[in-house]
Amino acid sequence: MKDAEVIRLCNELSRETEDSTVRTSTLVNKARRIGTLVDAKAWLLFLSGEALGYDSEASITTKHFLVMVHRWDGRAEQFTAMSCSGLEENCALWETQIDAHKSFQPSGQYAALHHQGRMDNIMRLSNSILLNKKIIGAVRATVYHLATMVLNERLFSRTSHDIFSIYQAEVDKKLVQLSETAFAKLPDVFERLEAGSSEAISHALTSCRRIIDAFADSVFPPQEAGVIVNGEMLDCGPGKPKNRILGYIAEKQVSKSRAHRLKRGLFDLYDRVSSGVHADVAPSEAQALVLQTYTLLGEIGSL
Repeated sequence: MKDAEVIRLCNELSRETEDSTVRTSTLVNKARRIGTLVDAKAWLLFLSGEALGYDSEASITTKHFLVMVHRWDGRAEQFTAMSCSGLEENCALWETQIDAHKSFQPSGQYAALHHQGRMDNIMRLSNSILLNKKIIGAVRATVYHLATMVLNERLFSRTSHDIFSIYQAEVDKKLVQLSETAFAKLPDVFERLEAGSSEAISHALTSCRRIIDAFADSVFPPQEAGVIVNGEMLDCGPGKPKNRILGYIAEKQVSKSRAHRLKRGLFDLYDRVSSGVHADVAPSEAQALVLQTYTLLGEIGSL
């Protein structure tokens, strides 16, 4: 029953992160329920900070998340400690203030001075909104990663022939059709992870990156000319696997929200497996990244 509840909550959370009308603070609270059910202590420290605000003295574990969600640059003494709901409320307040400044029409002897003051205030508020929304967007992406990671762990842990077994069979068949060479490396990746050493984890993440590169080569070979995706010209040359996968997704004419989610998942995954090669990554996170590589490329390949 506990696994079923976790899977239900993860699926709900994954869907709700794509819905811009759902407040980020609501997503964080649901993620805290998931973190409690699976006893994810490090995640709970991060999520508690997002829900309630951070202490002035953040732990080493929490600081990792602060950098990831753009609350801290890793060097300065100060960081953005306000809760996610506080950031959202500030954005709403500042947007109201900007509207008020825009509607104000200066006149009289000091009109030029008042106009300059109005423009300065609008710029200051706009910059504050951009900073807060950058944090909020990163928190949403991180919460989505938590949901998919926990969901993958739960689905892979099932021993019976369940819903994931059916999904896996379909994905395996499709991925082999698309890029048998790329996914032939997966058994080696899992074998390396069993060793558990830093070197083995680094090799496993390198293999994940190569799998993504090979997948891009298979579904969308390098193009000399740029490719327009959502009105943006993308370089889809040999060294641009992420752009080429975006080109493949665009060809399939999926919904805008799904395309955005896949893009976000692809970029987050690729950046993490790339940076993880040169950094300490816990075995549990490495396993989650390998599973995420499989499920994400499986979804893209099955479009």
